[in-house]
Amino acid sequence: LCGLARETLIAAYFSTGSEGSAYLTATQLPITLFDIVIGGVISASFIPIFNDLLEKKDKKAAMNFANRFICLILIISILISVFGIVFADGLITLIAPKFDVATHDLAAVLSSIMFPMIIFTGLAFSFVGILQTFGEFNIPAVMSLISNLAVIAYFPLLGKKFGVYGLSVAMLFSWSLQVFVQIPSLKKFGFSFKPTLKIWNEDIKRAMLLAGPMLISTWVQPLYSIVNTRIASGFDGAVPILNYANRLYIVVTGVFSFVVTNLIFPKLSRANSANCTEETNSLIVTSMKAVTMVILPIMAGFTILPEPIITVIYKHGKFDAVAETSLALACYSVGMIGMSLNEVLSKSFFSMQNSKTPMVNAIISMVCN
Repeated sequence: LCGLARETLIAAYFSTGSEGSAYLTATQLPITLFDIVIGGVISASFIPIFNDLLEKKDKKAAMNFANRFICLILIISILISVFGIVFADGLITLIAPKFDVATHDLAAVLSSIMFPMIIFTGLAFSFVGILQTFGEFNIPAVMSLISNLAVIAYFPLLGKKFGVYGLSVAMLFSWSLQVFVQIPSLKKFGFSFKPTLKIWNEDIKRAMLLAGPMLISTWVQPLYSIVNTRIASGFDGAVPILNYANRLYIVVTGVFSFVVTNLIFPKLSRANSANCTEETNSLIVTSMKAVTMVILPIMAGFTILPEPIITVIYKHGKFDAVAETSLALACYSVGMIGMSLNEVLSKSFFSMQNSKTPMVNAIISMVCN
């Protein structure tokens, strides 16, 4: 809900104008690059190996693996961040080739400000994997709440004074909070981060072998976003319109399908490590039933009544593109049940340390797109 409030404020302040197009593209760029290089790999390859070590060895071995893994993610995310800042201009050209000069230049500056988000994202996702394994789900939920509240607070306090540049700094600050809020809980479970360059061992090798096909299977949404933005950049206001519709779709789908999969993934990993086939099957079927019961009615509502929904959520401040955003939402919503069930099934395969099946599925989907 706070994520939705954040998007509503962005739409109210910047609508579908040049600043809105630049900001949304600049935000998308670091997140997309992160997702393509290491995004979904963090939780999907980390949690199965971490659980396997807890089940078959001991907590010390699992924590040692976690420390090495986080050091590796930190190094990679720093390199991606530096690359993004240095080549921001070219990356904006790649992702939005038809922007006018002013929008292009603004997007390049804003993306340079926000690229260090990748560093905090890598750390936060890794920490979440540890906490969820030990059954701590409240702190990972609270970190998103605090992050969104920080951005929401920016608008009434500093929004008019610092505008879109200040919003980019607020986004960077909000992502850093996601790391710091988890540290007390990590200490409670006995994890202490110790930087090291001696990263490589057999457990990291297992994680990386699992990560290869898994990485390809997580490219679907980032590549969809690139395709959409590249085409939309040639139409006035189309980038924000698609972003507002897509983010509403993702927020609503994510509230249910991502929450369900985040809850069951550590349990599935433990059940598979212990060869409990009956428990694994029960978890998968129950998750699919729960997601279907919730998502199907929402999908119907979004497809049949998109205009009232967009009006209630977005028609505030400067925002006036209700009809266009409603049409985009109706079209996106057709895929809502597919995306939700795919999230459950992909995590089920990842928990079995089978990343090839989701990879093949993802390749077929991307080719069709």
